[in-house]
Amino acid sequence: MSRSPHRTFVGRRSELEELARSAVAGHSRVVVGSPGIGVSALLRRVAERVRPQRPVHELVATRAGSTMPLGVFLPIVDRVETTFEAATRLRLALVRSKPLVIVDEAHHLDDASAALLLQLARAEVPLLLGVKAGCDVDEAVRAIMRDHTGTPVTLGPLREDELAQTIRARLAATPDPGLVSLVARWSSGVPLYAQQILDGLTRARRIGYEADMAYVLGGSAPVSDSGGVGASAPVSQGGLRIARLVALARRLPLTVARGLASAASMEEAEVAGLITVVPHEHSPVLEPRHPWIAEALVADLPTSTRLDLEQRLVDAHPHPPEDPLLAARLLTWRCELGARVPAHDLLRAARRVQRLSASAADALLELAIARAVSVEDRLGVASMLAHEHRAADAEMLLAELDDAELPADLRRQRDIVRAFLLLFPGNDPQRAMGLLAPHAESGALAAAHVASAALQLGDIPGALRAGRPVVHDEHAPTIARAHAALTVSAALVHAGRMRDYDGLRALRSRLVSRAGDDLPEGAESARLIDEWALIEVRESLDAAHSLARASYERSLSLQDEGMRAQHSHQLARIALERGTPAVALPFAVCAVVVDGTWALAFRAWTRATLIEVLVLSGRHDEAQQHRDRALASRRSRLFESDLARASALLDAARGDVEGASERLLAAGTAAVSRGQVTRGRYALDQAVRYGSDAAARALLGIRGGPAVASLRRSQELAHAWLERDPAALTACAGELAARGYVWRALEVASAAATLPAGADPELLATLRGRCPSLHSPVVPAAPVTMLTGRESDLAQRAAGGRTDAEIAADTGLSVRTVQTHLSNVYHKLGIRSRADLAAHLEDTLELRSRAGT
Repeated sequence: MSRSPHRTFVGRRSELEELARSAVAGHSRVVVGSPGIGVSALLRRVAERVRPQRPVHELVATRAGSTMPLGVFLPIVDRVETTFEAATRLRLALVRSKPLVIVDEAHHLDDASAALLLQLARAEVPLLLGVKAGCDVDEAVRAIMRDHTGTPVTLGPLREDELAQTIRARLAATPDPGLVSLVARWSSGVPLYAQQILDGLTRARRIGYEADMAYVLGGSAPVSDSGGVGASAPVSQGGLRIARLVALARRLPLTVARGLASAASMEEAEVAGLITVVPHEHSPVLEPRHPWIAEALVADLPTSTRLDLEQRLVDAHPHPPEDPLLAARLLTWRCELGARVPAHDLLRAARRVQRLSASAADALLELAIARAVSVEDRLGVASMLAHEHRAADAEMLLAELDDAELPADLRRQRDIVRAFLLLFPGNDPQRAMGLLAPHAESGALAAAHVASAALQLGDIPGALRAGRPVVHDEHAPTIARAHAALTVSAALVHAGRMRDYDGLRALRSRLVSRAGDDLPEGAESARLIDEWALIEVRESLDAAHSLARASYERSLSLQDEGMRAQHSHQLARIALERGTPAVALPFAVCAVVVDGTWALAFRAWTRATLIEVLVLSGRHDEAQQHRDRALASRRSRLFESDLARASALLDAARGDVEGASERLLAAGTAAVSRGQVTRGRYALDQAVRYGSDAAARALLGIRGGPAVASLRRSQELAHAWLERDPAALTACAGELAARGYVWRALEVASAAATLPAGADPELLATLRGRCPSLHSPVVPAAPVTMLTGRESDLAQRAAGGRTDAEIAADTGLSVRTVQTHLSNVYHKLGIRSRADLAAHLEDTLELRSRAGT
């Protein structure tokens, strides 16, 4: 769908108010900021704000204008006269009318203009000067800043919430957190750069839209059309050369740079804003000022010039550097320059760099594919392609080996790679199991993949039987033990056996660390399992959120789309449990739409979460569309119960709560029978909240690991429901709410409300107030509370953003009376704030009584 870019002024509200007040009061101020930070935009907004109350002259100093006397005042000089006459006449006129004189780019002022402004400041004519940070200013301007303007207003980068406003206005869609975070990282919070990045992403068709959300496709910075953006002065050939060398290397040690350029050239490029010096572990490094500046510096270079720069960098590094990214680029350049680089060197470098830059790893892989001649090289490249989910390229290399007479160990390696492709991109664990079975006894890595296949089939006992011996076999290859440890960890979480899981974690961490580059996704996979255990078994949302958010930010910085999708999904689950589907929606959308190259086995889970989010947001038709897609796709049995839960939620929202309970009961029972205690308990717990006695009885029969508190709490809920004990149900709801599980707490409190004795009205009202946008099918709408006409009127004004004082002035009431009425409104509606009140009004609650009294 098309979007029209919009321009908006965001943030800076406090600065705008402060400067406008100073101007109206007749005080002079100075605003300081780096290029693109928004000084000019802020000065324009101040002029708009002040103009109804005071005359305003908006002036801009330029480098060209600084070559003539009174150059900045040319727009208001209306006759030909000497400089002295013009200055005298302007001073008298401006002192008499006392307008606000705004001068942007005041560091370009000529001497006469600066002297006249100093005289105006001494005559108490309010001035507002904009100055670029770090630039020299005229002596008269320094006197104005010292004696007449007070503390300068210094503009810093925009915060992420302010950048989100910019993106929302420019794209006419709500940005997902990944897009906001990436723009913040690429732009460093500079508004001009953020707008250029969005323009570049839009032109490159790298902005996608789903469910009114905007998200970014890919993780690298867009190429800017603006060339040397950020350069504030002409740069010599020497300065430009070192800037281009740094742009190619992206991070160049200062010790190496000193052999490539003079200190003067480096200083010149740094002052021009093309490069920057950054402290590093051992010695400082040079980096491009911004990613798009680097792209622009080398985008249109002639081939001969680019090759010459690459040769200089290669010659400057006779030994591989410690920086994996720079080492990867040097290998790429050596290939471009015609040097012989073995495929295994390229493969080793690709593994080193994979966790840092997916694009650099892909470039090395492409070169390795072309140079893979031996069987060992082809299998090594195919294995990495499989882990990168590039199934077609891996299959191409494997097909060339199908008819070859291979030794047993190479044949086993070939079948293991093909089985990995069947497991994840292919999502066909049954065929993978058949391919691996002949090798399971003779190869630990094959046995580890058998365990993974069993897990994908939902066979938790089978996964544990196949994986545990490999984990504890000290003679097995580290990569096999690490694979098996991850699989067994996930299986133990499914089984709810947290004591065994905790006992394995330390060994798993050591194995994944030792596997290193051979298992690049190992550490992230371990974090995902830990996050999931915290959310669904340990039920510790705050700890899970801290871990998931940090992992999500890391996946953004590493441009790892697959892990970004998975951690985004975890954040969506957390927000959903907290009863905030509006917060969950962008993360849930990201998990589905960015998940294009990740394991299809997870697709059922991520789609199920998106369906739940849409249903709980009241968007049933969209949820139905996503359910149809999910049911039509191949999916793993591992997450079948998740899709069943989402489908049941949609059925209940459409009025079939009883049918939904039966679906949940069937899904939960099936999951428990396969050893998926956590999944089964989750489904049965939800069925109990929907009023199913059969599910409550089934839940009481589940036997999980020792001392699994989450299962014990669910069984206490089942007992409370079977005994129709509203006090016990209310206690369960309170406990859930205290741990942050507000969605479940609200449904449990609603279940208590269906009993004759009812639920605690205060708790129910509080829970409704904590999640006003949640539309659960088993939570009845808030009771139609009759407000008086005056209460309804005041509620409408408060929800519209009016303060208590403004409402009092509008209605003729005292502020105390307004506060009393609003307090009554909050109590009647069971809410806490104006934001909750606005949400209730958006839901079209009937606020007024029929009599209107």
